Amino acid sequence: LKDLPQIPKKGTKVTVGNFTYKITNTSTNKLSATLEKPKKNTYTKINIPSSIKVNGYTFKVTGISDNAFRNNKKLTSVTISSNITTIGKQSFSGCAQLKKITIKSMVIKKVGKDALKKINKNAYIQIPVKKWSAYKSKFKNKGQVSTVIFKKAKS
Repeated sequence: LKDLPQIPKKGTKVTVGNFTYKITNTSTNKLSATLEKPKKNTYTKINIPSSIKVNGYTFKVTGISDNAFRNNKKLTSVTISSNITTIGKQSFSGCAQLKKITIKSMVIKKVGKDALKKINKNAYIQIPVKKWSAYKSKFKNKGQVSTVIFKKAKS
């Protein structure tokens, strides 16, 4: 039998694809990571993966850290994957071109203060129909102007 590679320690930062992640849980059946930041601030469309592979282990991506995409002037669209439970403070603050946020997650528990501050005034947030009222209140008053609208995602 070959030795299995080590599970990265909690708190380890890893770069997978276009993002840097922080390992947040190393229990064997609950491996998870938080998206810390993109490798560069020039991406226009971001699709946050639902999981990443590190050393052959699959980690669920369960959070977006504080300031993750802050002041990313080129970002126009973001898709938030199915395992995200937390969106950090000011995570999309200052993304002036951000016009479309698509939420696929049904498990969001927390949206940080000013997460959507200074996003595009014509932006819209697509919310899963089943989470319509819960998410409308979760995403309310997160810094976005009143012209930012919520749309029901086509299921």
